[in-house]
Amino acid sequence: MANNMDDEDKKKKTDTQELKNVKFLPFSSCMDPGFWNKLCQQKLNEYRLSEDAIPIKGYYCNYLAENLPSFLNIDHSAWDIDDDVGTKHYKVLGSLKILNTIEDFKNFNYTKHLEDEGRMIWSEVMTKGPFKDPSLLNRFSLVTFPNLKKFTFHYWCLFPSLCPNKKFTIEGHPVNVNDCFSLDKMQKFVENYDKFKNELLQHQQSKNSCCAFLIDENDMNVHPFSYIQSLNEEEKKDHKIMLGFADPSTANSKPGWSLRNLLVLLSTHCYDLLNGKVRVLCLRDRTSNGVRHISHSIVLNVCLVRIDPQSDCPNVIGWERNSKEQLGPRFLDLSSGMDPYNLSESAVDLNLKLMKWRLVPDLDLEVISNSRCLLLGSGTLGCNVARCLLGWGVRNITFVDNARVSYSNPVRQSLFNFSDCLDGGKPKVACAAASIKQIFPLANAVGINLFIPMPGHPIPGINISQLHDSTCQDITHLIELIRAHDVIFLLMDTRESRWLPTLLGRSMEKIVLNVALGFDSYLIMRHGVGFSEVTKSDGVEGAWKVVPGSQLGCYFCNDIFSPGNSHLDRSLDQQCTVTRLGVPYVAASLAVELLVSLLNHPLKGQASAEIVNESVDGLPDSKEVSILGAIPHQIRGFLSNFCNIMPVCRSFNMCTACSQPVLEAYKRDGIEFLVKSINEPSSLEELTGLTKLHTDTKDIKIEELSDNEVSD
Repeated sequence: MANNMDDEDKKKKTDTQELKNVKFLPFSSCMDPGFWNKLCQQKLNEYRLSEDAIPIKGYYCNYLAENLPSFLNIDHSAWDIDDDVGTKHYKVLGSLKILNTIEDFKNFNYTKHLEDEGRMIWSEVMTKGPFKDPSLLNRFSLVTFPNLKKFTFHYWCLFPSLCPNKKFTIEGHPVNVNDCFSLDKMQKFVENYDKFKNELLQHQQSKNSCCAFLIDENDMNVHPFSYIQSLNEEEKKDHKIMLGFADPSTANSKPGWSLRNLLVLLSTHCYDLLNGKVRVLCLRDRTSNGVRHISHSIVLNVCLVRIDPQSDCPNVIGWERNSKEQLGPRFLDLSSGMDPYNLSESAVDLNLKLMKWRLVPDLDLEVISNSRCLLLGSGTLGCNVARCLLGWGVRNITFVDNARVSYSNPVRQSLFNFSDCLDGGKPKVACAAASIKQIFPLANAVGINLFIPMPGHPIPGINISQLHDSTCQDITHLIELIRAHDVIFLLMDTRESRWLPTLLGRSMEKIVLNVALGFDSYLIMRHGVGFSEVTKSDGVEGAWKVVPGSQLGCYFCNDIFSPGNSHLDRSLDQQCTVTRLGVPYVAASLAVELLVSLLNHPLKGQASAEIVNESVDGLPDSKEVSILGAIPHQIRGFLSNFCNIMPVCRSFNMCTACSQPVLEAYKRDGIEFLVKSINEPSSLEELTGLTKLHTDTKDIKIEELSDNEVSD
């Protein structure tokens, strides 16, 4: 029994000794998930590799329930440092330092950073600025390494506080406010405090000043914190001044962390005025069950520590403890709690946006992702073009085809599998769109089962007046699709199937990219966009000659015959796309890369093409070159010797697809002209003048000369 009494006496003595020194409750960082999401976006899109300190803000409150940590909240609005945080919250300015690697985070000089932050507060103390704005004494700093791939975060929060050589002490114990003031005085204080706070909130420059204030205990009037500077010894005796501050602490015997620097300020500039002591009201303004009360507030009689204003900056403390209550950083993993769709979207964009950090800072990813792409053909080329577009962040992809998946397709066409071939095969467009959504659920992939009418494939029994005719409906549907998209890819098996979309794309001034395959060769071509008069070339001037984008030829500009039925009288090996297996993948990727370069050109589809003079090395010195390099008109590749050439072809004034006579006839006669051209391809030759060209060519008289008749 005696031993137990001795233990209790020792405990009481220990408690008394501990209460002699003021114990402050440190801030505890409270990071909203929205903050980390915004941080990732800012890091990816704006800060990139920069490790400069970024100004942010947080806030705390003094209405938390008992036994909760003293939270300093940082949310998605942290970057809006000039915005208000609400009448019941108190703004804290801070800095954010984002490091690029985990090694940088581990090797960061946290000691120096602590000292630097402390010196910032000490310099404010020296200028006496916090008397007018006490919030200047509250700061925080966040050092972090965000892993943007895994959505994990290493971070360490600092709440810098100046720490004099001698500790602040209190006389007696912290006392509940109910034991210090009568109910009438407390009610009067609340009225005066609300009036004081409302007056400050009406002034933009001083609204942050209400975190600390002075109280005249005689009449419970509330004065701005700066009021203490105007007092002399006599006035102080008459007024019986008391310090008040919005206390974020919830502990019964510990004031909040924000009091520390306030005491340092008073110890430095007001020690003699206050006779080395100050009475402090730790205001905790709570509401429970609809009733407001401050009964949880405490009062301290604090003994100040004399600090010479000419002295160096005091020691600084403030690094937050981790979950193990040790001084060290914290770790946060948000991947498990994130929406998998948003996680997928962020991951898809990550590699693209990393290109802008060092390699291509001006790369316009938004214009790429917002492009609406129409893929005419869903075979080997269509599948691979779609995959490349998806990798570049394109969200809107429409497939057009009327074929079904066959057993030979899945090994070459990456969006199909064996199950798609069963029971006669599923429609290619439906399978392709579904596969795209399985790969990336947020993609807007659509499949349209549509037959594209072709010259040389007559439409039997067509009646133009009947709009319900299936062929007219197909043509109308194709017109609507091309009008609704920005980029048209021609990826079909036959030459003649490209005629109608070529004509429609040129008439609507769309970007049209044509991809064609041979056994060991491929062609990628962009069609001209816009209209301008084609002038006769005067020859090549200098090493390069530029052909305007509006004068570039289309797939049919090198033809002197109208397109016809290319499958007629062909054997199986000529009807199927027989090509070396790597050719479609190379061609598809080059087509998409050409589009990306084109979209990042100032003129987009009207970008000029340069004719290369092979006698001169290097790239064209053009002001209109894309940030990704030159934009060729054509890329012709040959796997037999693994090389590419980039010829340029001007538009042909007798072209059966893009010449002015054809475009004007379509504009004038519409679908009727298209149906006639499909049923009678020779009418295109007559319209464009090719028939006359053929006749004139036959009439050319060729005379054979002997060697003796040839003059030197």
